[in-house]
Amino acid sequence: MGIQHLVHAAIALACALACERFGPLGSASPAWLLVGLLVPPLLAQAARRRFLRGRHRLGGALMEVLRHSSVLIYGLGIHACDWIELSTRIGGGELIADGTWPQLGLALALLPWVALEFVSVEAQVRARAATREHVRALRAYELRMRAMALAPLVLLYGALLLVGLNETWRVRIGQVGLLGALHAAAVVGIVLLTAPLVLRYTMDVRALPQGALRTALEHVGARARFRCLGLYAWNTEGRMANAAILGLTPRTRAVVFTDALLEQLSLAELCAVYAHEIGHAARNHLLALAGLTIVMLVGGGWLIEACLPPEEWWSLLGLLPVLGAWFAAVGWLSRRFELEADLHAFDVLDDPRALVSALQRVSGMHAEDRDSWRHFSSARRIQFLIDVARETSIGAALGRRLRAWRVAIFAATTILLTVRAAGYARSWREDQAWADLRLGEFERAAARGAASPDGSLEALLALAAELPADPAAREPQRLLERAEADYARGAYAKGRAWLELSAWRGG
Repeated sequence: MGIQHLVHAAIALACALACERFGPLGSASPAWLLVGLLVPPLLAQAARRRFLRGRHRLGGALMEVLRHSSVLIYGLGIHACDWIELSTRIGGGELIADGTWPQLGLALALLPWVALEFVSVEAQVRARAATREHVRALRAYELRMRAMALAPLVLLYGALLLVGLNETWRVRIGQVGLLGALHAAAVVGIVLLTAPLVLRYTMDVRALPQGALRTALEHVGARARFRCLGLYAWNTEGRMANAAILGLTPRTRAVVFTDALLEQLSLAELCAVYAHEIGHAARNHLLALAGLTIVMLVGGGWLIEACLPPEEWWSLLGLLPVLGAWFAAVGWLSRRFELEADLHAFDVLDDPRALVSALQRVSGMHAEDRDSWRHFSSARRIQFLIDVARETSIGAALGRRLRAWRVAIFAATTILLTVRAAGYARSWREDQAWADLRLGEFERAAARGAASPDGSLEALLALAAELPADPAAREPQRLLERAEADYARGAYAKGRAWLELSAWRGG
């Protein structure tokens, strides 16, 4: 749900950061970006004409271009003009400070992409809808899907912006490993706890009314000893047949069923789907995938630090195979988690027929034999349930293997985070001293009595002791002037030291 919109957001962000780093290819006025707003309606009109003339393949290709037009036009447009430079000037600095903290200028830099998304949605719905009522319904659905996909990113941006706007917090959290880890954990926790609430408000949902369906679902929940905040019907204008659990804890999680699913399935089939969703929560699938992500990304980060040069581009290059391995591992485990959730539905209901029937109806004949990143094909899942019904040891074997995987993932996550936290605790004073240097608080840095393995911290502290207490003398530009003076008289070693201290101060 909304993966395409997340990909578009990631591409737009990458384009903005690349333009900031390398500069635009052209020097046109940012006003030319307004011309890009005309492209989606023209594409929609061209596609509609091709369809009316019976040239459906070409019309479909144009509609596909229209779906991706917002990020394509944005990427080309910002590289042809100085919009990113204007955004950084208005925002008061970099798009992302210190490589981590988004600034106000980032929202301004992405504003044309957001505008193009709105124009693209309008063009798509007018090309696809035949009546005004259909246009309104389709527009609302498309905007809600984008809001659902982007709401967690907006939450993350706001949480990071609160720190990023304060230089002291930004430097302390960015430089002191333990503070950074605690902040990351707090941000992830806030996003996970609040995202379900935000998603429910971005969806067009309503509580399932009292009746036979709700009574049956509540009976399934009671039998599975499952508690949640509520059961909801999600209006997708009949375009999606799906169900999902939002949230991690009984007080925050909600279960939603789309309108198409409620219309297509019988009461028994809906109970089977509900039991399947309960299986994901009962077996802690989301937590296991989160643990796998931590192990692979944090462990991969260590490998990158140990095996590659410290330059930024080497780190980004090393990140590619790490992300590829994470993608493959999450897909492999997710597909088997789906089978385990099917088994849970089998255990709760003691009858696989309803779930088999639901899989056949929802997937349809065209999707029945295709595996996806996170799901086996419905044909494979159905055959697995049939095999388990004939021989229960097959399901028991899968359950044992996945239970072992979860134990291993949780153990590895605990060990990795403990080792990482211990390392951060050991380097607490040194990290704080480096942060003091970055902030120009040289006396506080010296008072910590910290030492670095290579002696670089002590050398810079000794150099900083030569400076007067006047804050103006500690500004990066004044330190650069001292470096120039030492270079001019041949004191190259000391001049380089002043350059290093200026770099720590942001010069």
